[in-house]
Amino acid sequence: MGLEEYPHCVPDILEEIGNGSCRNDNLHNSELCGWDGGDCLWFNEQFPKCVERFPNSSIGNGVCDYSYNKGPNTEECGWEGGECIQFNEKYPNCTESPAYLGNGICNNGGEYNTEECGWDDGDCIVDGYPDCRVDPQWIGNGRCESFAGQNTEECGWDDGDCIELNEKYPNCIGVSFELENGICNYLFSSEECGWDGGDCLFEEYPYCRVEYPGSIGDGFCYRQYNTTECGFDGGDCVVEGYPECIVEEYKSIGNSVCDRNYNTEECGFDGGDCDDFNKKYPNCIFSHNIGNGWCSSRYNTEECGWDGGDCVEFNNKYPNCMTEHPEAIGNDYCQVELNTLECGWCSSRYNTEECGWDGGDCVEFNNKYPNCMTEHPEAIGNDYCQVELNTLECGWDEGDCIVEGYPDCNVTPPYYIGDGYCHSYGGYNVSECGYDGGDCIVEDYPSCFVSDPPSVGDGYCLGEPYNTEECRWDGGNCIEYNEKYPNCTADDQPGSIGNGYCNYKYNTEECGWDGGDCLIEGYPDCHVIQDWERIGDGKCQYWKKGYNTAECGWDGGDCIPDGFPDCHVDFPKWIGDGDCQAASSPVFQHYNTSECGYDGGDCLF
Repeated sequence: MGLEEYPHCVPDILEEIGNGSCRNDNLHNSELCGWDGGDCLWFNEQFPKCVERFPNSSIGNGVCDYSYNKGPNTEECGWEGGECIQFNEKYPNCTESPAYLGNGICNNGGEYNTEECGWDDGDCIVDGYPDCRVDPQWIGNGRCESFAGQNTEECGWDDGDCIELNEKYPNCIGVSFELENGICNYLFSSEECGWDGGDCLFEEYPYCRVEYPGSIGDGFCYRQYNTTECGFDGGDCVVEGYPECIVEEYKSIGNSVCDRNYNTEECGFDGGDCDDFNKKYPNCIFSHNIGNGWCSSRYNTEECGWDGGDCVEFNNKYPNCMTEHPEAIGNDYCQVELNTLECGWCSSRYNTEECGWDGGDCVEFNNKYPNCMTEHPEAIGNDYCQVELNTLECGWDEGDCIVEGYPDCNVTPPYYIGDGYCHSYGGYNVSECGYDGGDCIVEDYPSCFVSDPPSVGDGYCLGEPYNTEECRWDGGNCIEYNEKYPNCTADDQPGSIGNGYCNYKYNTEECGWDGGDCLIEGYPDCHVIQDWERIGDGKCQYWKKGYNTAECGWDGGDCIPDGFPDCHVDFPKWIGDGDCQAASSPVFQHYNTSECGYDGGDCLF
């Protein structure tokens, strides 16, 4: 099935349309998708009270998808078209999807592993432990585990995997026991678990109890391990000469760089690294970046010597300029930022008189475009049309947005004009823009305005707005169609009439049964919606409306049960299948008739 048959059907599901089973959801079983390409017609006709649509429901695939009285598994929906009858009888109180029952995998989620669902139809029964309700694959796998209840008497203490550990550490609680494996696991680093079976004990520090013992003495100081019991992180936190100094990286002490974190008496003022700084700026709490040649507002204070002198020139030049980034003043780049709505236009933190119009960087911009509101004045006149600058106040982006030859055309982006493709949206296809620079003008038809001008007169008849007098009936493409089928309402794709493929949308008398594409040889009165080639193909199309009828010869004979020529039922394959259909539901009483041999003998008791 393709888009030409169902032009309004969701494209993502077209491959699933008409695959032989009815997908009873709002997308597939809809008029737009031809009632799932016809697969759902028999179901909709036979169960008219089943009006609700359900996701993941396939009727006619032999699988029961929903539990009792859920989804289409109801009396109104014929117990999902008869596919759920056996499941309902076996597990009437099971509330889970039957599709996963008895599939060889124990489903522990939901209510599968319950008595109502037959312990997942037997998949969750553990051999030798009838009262154990755990996935069999987790029992007796060589590891002592209890995350799902394995370590219980009902499960034989995980089929014996946990017996030794239970005796040795009776009060140790965990979900997966990996004690005595030579690796310290902090989850079991407790007295109840024998400090992970001894894996978390250290000969050198017998009283040190930490989560990650591998970090002890690794060359990096961890505060939580900086204790007497752990030897001050195995010596990592001991700073020679400063026993009271607590640091995270002892190598930072005395490295010729003043670090304010260690600029304390206990750390010898960073091992002497901060002595000169403290003499110069005794009240400055910052030590980094002072006097580095870059004026920073954070250090531009009297206590820090106006950033070690870096901000003196800026302060003298712009004493009233308040900014967090003084280094941006006069950098040959106009910095414009929105300030307040009260200003009425795009004000700037630096583009002010106090800051010398950003040190002169904004003077030219201000003179040229005094009312231009933008955060990016540098983008003016950069040969690229910016949407926010495409205004009169900004000079149409200093001309970047003006379309040559069309001074009154204001579109973004302008380079679409005259690019050889008709843009019927966004204001391009108007007289001010020369109908997209001529791209949307149809030669010889000045009043014809369509989205794809090359399609006019290309030999294929399109519907409106092409098949109109203004476009001369699609440049003559539709003249023959209009004369032959004046009452056919195939307005979208009339060119597909008589293309050798039966399209159900045009399978009407007014459209000549799709120009003859839908007529079936030998059955002149048989007008099925689609797939007429299935008539007499050896397979009964019982799920498709119109096939299993007298006009279509009971699907060309495919739906006549062997030995019962006068038996006409919806599901001929059920005749003589060993089950009396009439006994399962009153809906199927017509199977139990003399014409059908009393369901092929299945109902003879």
